[in-house]
Amino acid sequence: MQEMQLSPSVYLDKFQSVSRDSTETYHQFANKLSSLFEYYVESRKVGSYVELMELIVYDKIKASLPTFLLRHVLVLESSSTLLEKGGWLGKHALVEALDAYTAGMVLPSSGNKAVGASCGGGVKPYSKSPKPVPRVYYKRSLNQGELPQIG
Repeated sequence: MQEMQLSPSVYLDKFQSVSRDSTETYHQFANKLSSLFEYYVESRKVGSYVELMELIVYDKIKASLPTFLLRHVLVLESSSTLLEKGGWLGKHALVEALDAYTAGMVLPSSGNKAVGASCGGGVKPYSKSPKPVPRVYYKRSLNQGELPQIG
């Protein structure tokens, strides 16, 4: 019987994408939604209101992640010990893992609000902090052929 169970992500996808058939009543549709959500919560092994709140926030954070960060989270979730506990890290562990993973990355300064908006994710990891670029100050007008002072 356990082989026939769907994964938590499938239950969540079904819950989020289900729509009411023209032949069903709103009562039937609400029951279908409730059942899908209940299957999802049970598959994540949520046992309390606090855990349910964390799961909803957790899913919202995951849904907002750029692809490269989502892949990192999915690798963390694939741990066999997590699969026994519903396959999710918990909100606190998720944000800690994301902050630790992104701590060594330089975010683009082009004004993009979303990380990963440009090619290749838009973020390049560095083992060390990059050296600051010197600023150019123009103290006076330059004559032709003169170089600006860097300082």
